[in-house]
Amino acid sequence: MAKLPRRKCKVCREWFHSAYSNVVWCCPEHGAIYALELRAKEKIKAAARRIREKH
Repeated sequence: MAKLPRRKCKVCREWFHSAYSNVVWCCPEHGAIYALELRAKEKIKAAARRIREKH
């Protein structure tokens, strides 16, 4: 059986072994923080897109 790849948490930058390939956080608390950060980025991009479309 192959070894699990190590990853760095997107929030705290600690090394960890993820259970799934799409998990980029080390614990559920950091998963929530990361989700909020992504949502904030999406809101900023959407606002910029709306402003660009107005002009």
